[in-house]
Amino acid sequence: MFVFTILGSSMLLVSVYMYEMFEVSTYQGSIGRPAIINQRPIIGILAEEYFENKNSQAPNGSHIVASYVKMVESSGARVVPIFIGKDLAYYKNIVNTVNGILLPGGGVDLWAEDGYGKAADIIYNLVLNANRNGTYFPLFGVCLGLEVLGVVSAEMSRTVLVDCKGVENIALPLNFSDDYRSSALFSGTPQHIIDSLKTNITSNHHSKCLTQASLYENNLTETWKVTSTSGVRGDLKFVSSMEHVEFPHIFGIQFHPEKVPFEWYNKNNDPHDFNAIVANRWFYDYFVDLARRNDNSFSNKQKEESSIIYNYPAIYTGGYFQQIYRFQYSDSASTNLISVVSQQ
Repeated sequence: MFVFTILGSSMLLVSVYMYEMFEVSTYQGSIGRPAIINQRPIIGILAEEYFENKNSQAPNGSHIVASYVKMVESSGARVVPIFIGKDLAYYKNIVNTVNGILLPGGGVDLWAEDGYGKAADIIYNLVLNANRNGTYFPLFGVCLGLEVLGVVSAEMSRTVLVDCKGVENIALPLNFSDDYRSSALFSGTPQHIIDSLKTNITSNHHSKCLTQASLYENNLTETWKVTSTSGVRGDLKFVSSMEHVEFPHIFGIQFHPEKVPFEWYNKNNDPHDFNAIVANRWFYDYFVDLARRNDNSFSNKQKEESSIIYNYPAIYTGGYFQQIYRFQYSDSASTNLISVVSQQ
């Protein structure tokens, strides 16, 4: 195997896996993916509430952490921000326009009114309906994104998530399920990446999680196929990756691949070595490859160009996240437009 790296100002690393990537991109097997029909995929990333500090009682607009955007762009797609607090028609238009949706991680209340959880619930059901009606549409949840997939598939149940202390800043291996090679997510994953993922290279920063027991107790074992678990203490093994049984291109991971190449907070124990970067890239490369099999598009070039996240500035924070995009609702309640929040 040969690995080439391309370094640039907008991305840290693009990995080309030569033979193995070619093998995966053309692999059908048990995956049953349609052919690639779109070489210009656009991914929607859901924003979430923005709080000025830990003591803030109410959000001040919304935001998207820039490392998610960088990761998607490094895998060969562009990004459209998806805003919270919108009506059903807005989210229907998003699902009919973009080629896949990413539900990113974060630390917000999933049951807050008009927040991330509400929007994710609407999006999940719209994506299910799109797939049931014959449109191949991928949906990918990371950390809180995986957690919200469990919550919304249980009709917003508060019992799906359990306390998961001890994994709020730690690198862990994946413990693959016995039948993981029969999953869509891992059936074509190159062996060198599987071997790396069995070591301490996944970045974990969560206090809640799904477990196989909580999935069972909420009647979700027929909805989600667990493909790996992770854990650090006792018998608590949390779900670290899973995919939808009926539509495996709806899937989630509990860890943060985007932190490995793009986040540098000095108190975090995230791995940054070459093997960790290459292995963690796999999940976004896989997701964007799925999006290439969806042929949604904007109605015209002007709407596409005005919607892309390039229209918004990435703000350097000097804090926990290197950069974020911030948004807030305009004063016009009738149009509910989004405007950029200045760095000041």
